[in-house]
Formats: sequence, C-alpha cells, structure tokens
Amino acid sequence: MEGLDAADLCLTGADFWVIDGAVVYWNHFSGDSILTEVEKDDREASAKLARSAFEAAWARGIDHSEFRP
Repeated sequence: MEGLDAADLCLTGADFWVIDGAVVYWNHFSGDSILTEVEKDDREASAKLARSAFEAAWARGIDHSEFRP
C-alpha cells in the first residue's frame, strides 16, 4: 500500500509474529537490517495491539498482481 493509504493506521514499531493469538515475538533489527533479538511477550495487551495492527493493515492490502509501484 502507498504511504498515504497507511497514514492513519496505528502500527507497531517492530516486526512481529503472533502465535495462537496470545504470544507475540517482537523482532528487533540493527540499523543495517540484521536481526539482533527476538523478544517473547505474553502480555495480553501486547497481543491485542499486535493483532489489531496486523488486521488493520491486512484489510487494506491488495493482491500482489494488482500492485503498481
């Protein structure tokens, strides 16, 4: 999606995986995109935030075949 299409989304500051809707693994990267740490987070509020951010972005996504840079 283009930047303006994402301007009003509340997204997390880190890449992540959500497992079983309840556990978040936050992926931390260095300035040159090297994975430096994976942080396990089982706080309910974190899982809710991550799920919400993912679902909001996913709802605006388009099929790869429709993407035009």
